Amino acid sequence: MSETAQLLAEHWGFEPTEELPGGWCSHVYADSTKVLKCPWRGEEQTSGYRAAIAMAGWGGPEVFESDEATGSILMSRVLPGRTLAQAGVLEEEAREIAASLIQGQAGRVDPSGFPTLREYFRLQHSLLDHLLETSESRVFLHGDLHHYNILQSDGPMPWVLIDPKGLSGDPAYEPIAFLRNLTERFPTVPELLPLINDRLDFFSGRLGFDRWRMAAWGLIDQLDSGEDRSLTLVEVYEEIVAMK
Repeated sequence: MSETAQLLAEHWGFEPTEELPGGWCSHVYADSTKVLKCPWRGEEQTSGYRAAIAMAGWGGPEVFESDEATGSILMSRVLPGRTLAQAGVLEEEAREIAASLIQGQAGRVDPSGFPTLREYFRLQHSLLDHLLETSESRVFLHGDLHHYNILQSDGPMPWVLIDPKGLSGDPAYEPIAFLRNLTERFPTVPELLPLINDRLDFFSGRLGFDRWRMAAWGLIDQLDSGEDRSLTLVEVYEEIVAMK
């Protein structure tokens, strides 16, 4: 265990039995009913920590203990805990699940305590400036609402959100993480374009988000990702954005 995790586990009387995958930013330990998440870098130590507490019990796991100094949280374990990507649901059902979660968090959290999209993005781009200047509302954003951060639960909530970034800004930004995920099986622009168009059509119709703004946010998201960007996805978004 990391030193932070060991100290907090002892303080909170938590005896983990396994280490879970923690992604890029956290050490995660669990027993049969609880999970200790100890982030070591990034917004998960700050705004993500506050978002997880704000979402506890209605959108995210119940929080039992928390440590603001380190951003660490002791929370309920989501069981069976299969991600939306692992749960065997069809694309159409996955979209509906994501949309329901986005809809369910509307108005639940005051956005004023969370970084804005202007503060979050490092990119300098005229399209980003336009999106920020024309945003009509500022809402709380999970900020990373994709297939691997949506867990299947046998509790009161059938699907639970984990690992929020905790941002605030244009509501049309929220579907972006979902839009870019599970696209690897479409390696070319002609293959990927129909999927992205279908997803944009769905979220626009289901949630009322502006289709062009979602595509534009998707492009900004990719351009800001540096070497991790998908060149195919960049081309797809550029084609859609240019059609305005």
